[in-house]
Amino acid sequence: MPATRFPSSRSYLAASACAQTLLLSALTLPACESSPGTVTSAAKSNTPSASTTATPSTRSPVTQGIDIINYPIDDSRGSVGRAFAAATDRPLPVPAEAAALWKRQGLRLLAVPLAELEPLLRDLPLAGSVQHQNFGPLTRWTPIAIGGSSSTPRVVAGLRDPRAASDLVLPPGRLRILARAWDEPVLDPSTTPPTPAARLRIELLPQHEQADPDLTTFIQAPKRSIDRAGRVFDELALAFLANPDEAYVIVPESPAISWQRGEDASNDQPAPTPASAPESATNQPPSLGEAMLSNAAFAGSARVKVIVVLIPRSAGVFSILAPSR
Repeated sequence: MPATRFPSSRSYLAASACAQTLLLSALTLPACESSPGTVTSAAKSNTPSASTTATPSTRSPVTQGIDIINYPIDDSRGSVGRAFAAATDRPLPVPAEAAALWKRQGLRLLAVPLAELEPLLRDLPLAGSVQHQNFGPLTRWTPIAIGGSSSTPRVVAGLRDPRAASDLVLPPGRLRILARAWDEPVLDPSTTPPTPAARLRIELLPQHEQADPDLTTFIQAPKRSIDRAGRVFDELALAFLANPDEAYVIVPESPAISWQRGEDASNDQPAPTPASAPESATNQPPSLGEAMLSNAAFAGSARVKVIVVLIPRSAGVFSILAPSR
């Protein structure tokens, strides 16, 4: 069984087969050699109906693993918050303190029933191509979401520099989310007596990948450890057992913004367009999540956010093979 330690281990990232860049509205997934998969992409369109080209219902023939779908959304009118506001009430398989810490860093983790996911995403206005990749088990830390690269230092709000009482300044590089996933044995409580079963264990870890001055691009040499690639945000590491009927959605959003359900709005009190933050927060540097998965740092741009969807696939049964004689 793969080790469950986090960044302190000597785990290595699978080599990326292509350069990945988020240019305001498009995020490309890496083709990882450690976890073969297929990639599909929906054509760019401003009409919601075009997003059905790569839908959450598209399943991989691999019985165990994880599907990653990245949706670049035009959130200029606050449609993301209205669509996912109801999901904030649904319990998560992570401690409440961990989810709150992610939220304070501009990353909102949501659990959405699979049956409700596609209608929610279909009604959101696309701002680029939908990227969909099917992974098998991920036993090495693998990038699943990669932000745009910056050739200059940038400030991230909410994270403190341990050497100074100020916001964290990141060197040139790019932010990303790493993941590992594999089936883990559990007992099915619905049977009497409980019987062995399996659920997918998912581990998530944000990282800042520092630019390599010896390389002109971010195409990395194999066997580059995550410790050497850049700063790892250990305090934001998550590990949980996924429920088979749920998808997990990561939304970049300012911690100062409150979401309002569309049905809660009325003619007298319409929903904000977009959801507004306190005026004192509008001139603040972007949070970690915004800097990674949105164009919040670019003044005058349309509000584009990349929503990352994780769909777990478990074999449901955990088999231990007896040693051959």
